[in-house]
Amino acid sequence: MGEKGIRIRDIEHLKELLCGSPVAIKTAFLFGSRARGDYLEESDWDIMIISPEFANISFPDRATIFLRKIPLRRVELLCYTEKEFEERIGEIGIVAEATKGKRLV
Repeated sequence: MGEKGIRIRDIEHLKELLCGSPVAIKTAFLFGSRARGDYLEESDWDIMIISPEFANISFPDRATIFLRKIPLRRVELLCYTEKEFEERIGEIGIVAEATKGKRLV
């Protein structure tokens, strides 16, 4: 099923969901197969969110805030503070890969 391309309506829908966020979002990216457009219908939604407000929220609880609001199945969230993001951006890994995706905010 690959090579569908990313649907603009999906990007716009995600942007709307994030605009109603319970925390101020500095940046957010959609990455992985959904961003590349080579997803399968059962593929998950990989989203990275950067917010200064995460500093006072435990790492596991950060994603919970959004999972209650995002009406999508199979969502994988990475939630970082600005400092955590900046520390990881230069490393080889998921954070650097996520920034190659579609910017949502």
